[in-house]
Amino acid sequence: MKKITLFVVVVGFFMSCKKDKDTIPAPPPTPVVAGVLVKDGSARDKKVETPAVVRIGVYKYTGGSRDTSLQVFLNLGNTIPLIQMGNIKVTIKKNLVDSIVLSSPSAIVEGYWPNLISFKKNETATISVDVFFSEKILNKSIIPRLALRDVNASGQGMEYVAGQTTTFGYTSAASINSLAPATNQIVNGQRIELLSLEITASALDDNAVKQLSAQHIFADNGINDTLMFDSLRVFRAGNDITSVVTIVDAGGNEIHFLSELVATHNKFYVVYTSGAGEFVIPKGVTEKFTVTGIARGFRSGDGSSTTAIFDTGQLPANFLYLNKGTNGMHAKIFSSPTTTSGANQYIQNFVWSNMSGPSHSGIYSISSKDWFNSFGLEITVSANILNM
Repeated sequence: MKKITLFVVVVGFFMSCKKDKDTIPAPPPTPVVAGVLVKDGSARDKKVETPAVVRIGVYKYTGGSRDTSLQVFLNLGNTIPLIQMGNIKVTIKKNLVDSIVLSSPSAIVEGYWPNLISFKKNETATISVDVFFSEKILNKSIIPRLALRDVNASGQGMEYVAGQTTTFGYTSAASINSLAPATNQIVNGQRIELLSLEITASALDDNAVKQLSAQHIFADNGINDTLMFDSLRVFRAGNDITSVVTIVDAGGNEIHFLSELVATHNKFYVVYTSGAGEFVIPKGVTEKFTVTGIARGFRSGDGSSTTAIFDTGQLPANFLYLNKGTNGMHAKIFSSPTTTSGANQYIQNFVWSNMSGPSHSGIYSISSKDWFNSFGLEITVSANILNM
């Protein structure tokens, strides 16, 4: 009887231990912490001049709770036409070391790379986006959006992070300010100021000016008399420079007066044609250019309006040469300094140079490759309205 009792106690003990072991809960799985991508605090909005390699995005990525590999997604939007991007190349860098390179503009607008970037657990690194733009881009801006997808986290979503704003234009260029007339009264027989411009060279470089232009309108009260300004003169900083320029009307004809009877006198160009073929303005210096004429035939109620005009569009790539073409003396900017076919359609309103080209020249047929129109410059425009 005692043996049997002992056996029961021992069995009971082991049954009790087995029951306690079965009820201990398993430890919970360690949660996987995802990496975090943010815009880097050093990223600042900026203005750049191309062609150049431009750092358009700087980000900071902190790795998650495990080693992994990341796939890169980049969106550059559609603010810059692909044709204007030219032969661009995007480089994604991890801690300033090239990681991924892509040279297909169509894929860059919104694309991803099959290549992966490896990250260690809790690793922190800077991710930068460098783009080589092979063409000049003006008056455009871009905000990159970057996303990194963990290829080891199935079903994980992506969130694009916007970078800084990069604006494309001239970082050092001439600026132009049109001035109000010295007087708005027209007196027959007196020399009247028709147009007045202040041109300031960039702070970094001397600038050259080849051509400026203006729209002109006569306001006739109907009395039978011909309104005109004769003996046109051009002044630079108060000095008469008429002898070194050619004044040309809308038809390309050299003129010495403006008349309401001549339709092509609704626009005129002042073109530097003598000597070196350009006005050179030292860096940081502001110079005033004025066009004047002697009033004739004005009566009460008559008037005149002159407004400096500038260029509203960017020229095609490699259109950087001065070209006379076959129609008039006014300056065209074309793909060659000597080719005449097609050159006439590229007459510009304002022509300037940063004088950066080798063997710089403002002379037709031997022009250097560093001439631009006024698109992208800082310009203030006001009409010069005169009354009798």
